[in-house]
Amino acid sequence: MKNIILIVSLMFAIFALSCQTIYIHNDKGNVEYESDVKQFHHDIIFGFVETSESKNIQEICPNNWRTIKTETSFLGGLLNIVTAFMWNPEDFEAQCD
Repeated sequence: MKNIILIVSLMFAIFALSCQTIYIHNDKGNVEYESDVKQFHHDIIFGFVETSESKNIQEICPNNWRTIKTETSFLGGLLNIVTAFMWNPEDFEAQCD
């Protein structure tokens, strides 16, 4: 029984520590780009409460935007686990026209 709990715990930790990257393209964007804006964003309580300022893409890119990227790094996933999913740090990048 202890082995099963250990294996399930290890599998949970491996999946929870996985990184994720989300790209949103506005017609002309591509994955390989130089970002115009790089900011840190985090939320708490399973992602339900934002503790950093919300991003308004019209203010960040007043002319138009090409690509928006949000990323949870390995370290961000680790911090999410260590805080029992109470803190979720992410990186935010945008490429503007």
